[in-house]
Amino acid sequence: MLIIDIGILLVYFINSSCGTKTEDMYDYFLVKSLSKGQVEIQVPLDNTKLEELNNPYDAVERGELERDTDYVWDAAYYNQKYYVYFGVLPALLLMVPYHLITKKLMNTFTATMIFSILSVPFLVLITKKVFEKYFKETPFKYMALSSVMMMLGTMLILINVAPRFYELVTVAGLFFALFGFYLVFDCEREDKISYKKMFLGCLSLSLAVACRPTQLFASLLIAPILLRIFIKNIKEKKNIKDIEKNLCAVIIPYIAVGYLVMRYNYLRFGNVFEFGEKYQLTINNMKELRLRLITIPTGILCNLFGLPTFQATFPFIHLNADIIDTFAYYYVEDMPGGVFFLAPIAFFCFAIFKLWKKIENKEMKTLVTSLLTVGLIFVCFISLKAGSTGRYLLDFAWLFVLAGIILFMEIFKSLKTDEGKKILEKVFGFIVIYTVIINLLIGFCVVGGVNSMRENSPDRFLKAEYTVMFLK
Repeated sequence: MLIIDIGILLVYFINSSCGTKTEDMYDYFLVKSLSKGQVEIQVPLDNTKLEELNNPYDAVERGELERDTDYVWDAAYYNQKYYVYFGVLPALLLMVPYHLITKKLMNTFTATMIFSILSVPFLVLITKKVFEKYFKETPFKYMALSSVMMMLGTMLILINVAPRFYELVTVAGLFFALFGFYLVFDCEREDKISYKKMFLGCLSLSLAVACRPTQLFASLLIAPILLRIFIKNIKEKKNIKDIEKNLCAVIIPYIAVGYLVMRYNYLRFGNVFEFGEKYQLTINNMKELRLRLITIPTGILCNLFGLPTFQATFPFIHLNADIIDTFAYYYVEDMPGGVFFLAPIAFFCFAIFKLWKKIENKEMKTLVTSLLTVGLIFVCFISLKAGSTGRYLLDFAWLFVLAGIILFMEIFKSLKTDEGKKILEKVFGFIVIYTVIINLLIGFCVVGGVNSMRENSPDRFLKAEYTVMFLK
């Protein structure tokens, strides 16, 4: 489809314009260590000063130490060894094989682009499948424009403005979550069930956890689908082989991947459930971090309803850490705004309260409920454990955007008068145009103070600025 081609070109343009070839602990130390069969990273630093601290995990105590000279920022430090907390799968699948074959190192910005490009088709295919299942009689243009909103509203542009290892593992997790969800969503056709798709879908969703542990919540999306198929097989008195296939297709992938992830955790931290978060040398003392329930409403406001900061000069939108103010400490970094203001179709999620009893299609009702529930779980968990930054939006933005699209189309389908449909059509058109413009402009923003198109590709930035600001 043309939409997929355009999405891929956009990702490539932004990534190639903003990406920098700086080496970090992921693409340099981790890849080299894994290539030698080691799980810890060999860092040429003297840890004497770090070891002299009463609590090296306390950022206040580390205040007198120099980052990346006396210790490795954001690495996991355990038993005087450094480990990379961030998901290992992108390195194992892509960067280690590349290093072994070419003897060169793949930059994280290149790997980020690859997983972003792989994500684009499935954002479109998921949207297309929703329309095929629930809105067959809706004009094609709504499906096409909804696909555009899914593609841009998911923050793929933003993730490629400053493509570091943080963004790499996040977008890799997104890809496996999307791929897995699509396969399971598509495994049931009329009276035939594809257990191969079910197996591959569950495998992909389980692999998402090896990229970003938080993506475990994405597996909740397929639970109602799998349960419905399993119950259907029993009710229709399918033979025992079909039921066994059903169970094996779901259980085997999660057990296999779960075992490997737990084994990797045990080799590093002596605990199968420890990913390294507790030992991370970061802005919070993760070892003693308690449940901060006060951060949940703050996180919801910031991640979902944070207002974008506009300015008079190109690119008109500003990424900042002051998107929300709170009396309690809450980490915010480089936020362009909340999901609902970057992809306003998500505001139609609130229509669930009005449409709950009116939605006749039980499968669609369950899907919307799952999308909203899992989306809120993501937001609450991330608010409790981390904070708010642009890359975190990638975990859950697509869930609210897809739910908003479904509920909008349900309202549109239920309208009886042409006049009402024309008004809603204009609203839809405005939302699409706004979503496209604001998310494209994000691609020209400055992230982290240095990563931007203006800094790394000034010619491209100036051409875009002169094109837009021709009246200046």
